[in-house]
Amino acid sequence: MKSFTAIAALSLCFAASAHAQMDQSQSQDTRAALNAQQAGAAQQQLDQNAANQADHDAAVAARNQTIDNQQSNYDAAMHEHHHDVRAYHRAMRQWHADVAACEAGDHSRCDHPEPTE
Repeated sequence: MKSFTAIAALSLCFAASAHAQMDQSQSQDTRAALNAQQAGAAQQQLDQNAANQADHDAAVAARNQTIDNQQSNYDAAMHEHHHDVRAYHRAMRQWHADVAACEAGDHSRCDHPEPTE
């Protein structure tokens, strides 16, 4: 009877060991599947982050180009304005000289209208 009990105990050990190996194998498979799923989600997030960064960089570049264009237009307009102001001041100086000459008797300089802006 002792040998039957020993055989029964030994077969229970083998069964428990086989069951533990099966559980361990299933656990490893489950862990591997979850790791693969997590790695896929992480890669998807990295890809989305890269796409978002590229979109942001493109938007910043477009904004900087717009600012550069606006600055160039402003600079050109200010250059033209300053040119016009200088021309106006020259015309005013000439007009004042013509008025003074007219009042001094040089009637050839009397018929010049006052410059306008």
